[in-house]
Amino acid sequence: MGGRQDFHSVKTREGKDLSVDYSNDVWQCDHTRTGVLVVDQHGEFLSRPWLTTLIDTYSRCIMGII
Repeated sequence: MGGRQDFHSVKTREGKDLSVDYSNDVWQCDHTRTGVLVVDQHGEFLSRPWLTTLIDTYSRCIMGII
């Protein structure tokens, strides 16, 4: 997006437009499988972790990373 705007909005999966009027009004969450492989001390594959982020739609501030 970039730059200041007079209004913010986000479109839902159902196609609805949500008006975002202030910070903490709407947060967005994303889950992404990382490109990192977790192995044990013997080099045996254990898992491929997920990265979860929470972003405030109004300010675009990262609210949390798990």
